[in-house]
Amino acid sequence: MSQRTPSHAARTSSPPVDGVAIAVVALAVYLCLGRYAWHGIDTLALLNAHCLGRGDGQNARYTFYAPLLHVGQALVAPFGGGVYRGALLLSAAGVALGVWFTHAAARTLAATRGAALFAALLVATMPATTYFAVLAEVPGVVLPFCGLGWLCMARWAKRPTLGGAVVVGSSLSLAFLAHPLAAMMGMAMLPMFALVQPAQRWRDLAAGTSSALAVLILGMLLLPMLARGLGGATDAATSFDFFLRRWAAPRSGGFGGIVAREWLVPFLPVSVALLVLTVRRRSARAALCTLAATVPFLIVSSLLLLDSECEWGAYATAIAGPSAIVVATYVRAIWLRGVSLVVSTTTAIVLGLGLQETPGALATAAAIEAAGCGHSMLWLVGDGAGPDGQVWLTRYPGCGFVVLASFLGRPAAKLAGDLAALDGTIARNAANGVTTIVTSTTLDTLRSLVEALPSARQLYEWLAARRGPALGSGDGVVVYAVLPPS
Repeated sequence: MSQRTPSHAARTSSPPVDGVAIAVVALAVYLCLGRYAWHGIDTLALLNAHCLGRGDGQNARYTFYAPLLHVGQALVAPFGGGVYRGALLLSAAGVALGVWFTHAAARTLAATRGAALFAALLVATMPATTYFAVLAEVPGVVLPFCGLGWLCMARWAKRPTLGGAVVVGSSLSLAFLAHPLAAMMGMAMLPMFALVQPAQRWRDLAAGTSSALAVLILGMLLLPMLARGLGGATDAATSFDFFLRRWAAPRSGGFGGIVAREWLVPFLPVSVALLVLTVRRRSARAALCTLAATVPFLIVSSLLLLDSECEWGAYATAIAGPSAIVVATYVRAIWLRGVSLVVSTTTAIVLGLGLQETPGALATAAAIEAAGCGHSMLWLVGDGAGPDGQVWLTRYPGCGFVVLASFLGRPAAKLAGDLAALDGTIARNAANGVTTIVTSTTLDTLRSLVEALPSARQLYEWLAARRGPALGSGDGVVVYAVLPPS
C-alpha cells in the first residue's frame, strides 16, 4: 500500500460532515422503509414483555435493549407512535450510527475522502444492515456498540499502544453487554492493523490483541455483576447456556449453506470483493485478515442455527464496518464503486421483499378494521407472540389490552378472582363506550387447550359465556364483542 504525504492526506481526507450527512440520509430512508414485519421471536417477546411491565428482565442477554426501548417509545409518543414505532426508531438510528462510525474509523485510518465515503455507503446499503435497519430487531440496536469498537480499533491500529489496546478491550466488553456474540469482533483488529502497519510490526499486533483479549475477559466477568449491582437487568452469561443447548441439537445442513446465507449473500458485494482481493498482492494481507475475522462468526452461526433458521448475517454485522473499509481502500475505480453500490442496494431490496406480515396477522388486522372499533377498545389478546399480539403491537399500540395467555396455569380460585376483576373492568369500559373484543383465533386456541389445562377450560368457559355478536371478519378471522356479565 503506497504511503501518502501529509499534505496529500490533508487534501484528500474526508471531512467529518460527510459521515454525518450519510448517516442522516440513511436514518431518514430507514425510517421511511420501516416494516410491519417480524424476523423472529426475540424482539416480539421483548416488546410484549415491555408492554406488560416486565421488559427490563425478559431477555437479559441484550443488556441495553430494554432500557433503550423506553427512550425510543418516549421519542415517538408525541407523534402518536407506540412501542413498535419506538423499536423501529432504535433499529434505524442504531444502523445509521454504525454508518457514521464506519466513516469515522475510515478517516482515522487516513482513508481518502472517496474511500471513506464509499465505506460508509457500503455499510448503509449492505443487505444485512439494511434488513435489520427497517425491522424492530436487536441487531440494529447492537451496531453502534460495534461501531464504537471499530473506531477504537482504528485508533489503536494507527498508533498501537498498550493504552489503545486497553480501550479496544473496554469497547469489546461494552459490545458484549449489548450482544454477547459481538465480542468476537475483536478479530477485526487484524485487518485494521494490516491496513496501516507493515507485517514486520507483528509484535505490536500480538501485544495489542492479547492485551485487548485480557481486558475483554475481565469485562465479561465483572461488567454483568457491576450492571446488576447498579440495578440493571443483565445476564449475558445465559447466552453460553443457549449456545450449548443449540450446539447439542441435531441438524443436517452443511457449512456451505451457512456461508451462503449468513455471509456471501447478505454481505454482497463486500463478500465477493474480499475474496477477489485475496489474490491481489497489495490487498491480500488485509483481505485475508478480514476473512479470518469473519470465520468465527460463521462457525458460531453453524453451531447456533438449526436447518430451517436463517439470520441473514445478523451475527457477522459486528464486523461490517471493517470489512467495508478494507474493500473501500482497495477498490478505487469509480465505475467499480458505482457497480458495487448498485449490487448492494439491489440485493438489499430483494432481501427486504420478503419482509411481510404473516397471513394470520393480515387477516387479524382486516377483521379488526372491519369491526370499526378504532383504538377505543379493550383487546383480550390471546398470545402476545401470535397474530393478535403482532397486530396489537404494530397497528393498535394505544388500545387497552389483556394478554390471556398470562392467566393460564393459575390455580382455579386465583383465576376466578382475576376473572371477576376483569368482569369489573369490562363493565366500566362498556359504561364509557369502550368495546371489549376477542378474536376467533384466541377462542380456537383456548378450545384446543381445554383438555390439557384446567385453567384453559375455566378461561374458555368464561369467555364463551360472555361472547357477544360478531363485529367484523377478515379472511377467516372473526372479531367478537365481549359483553359484561348481566
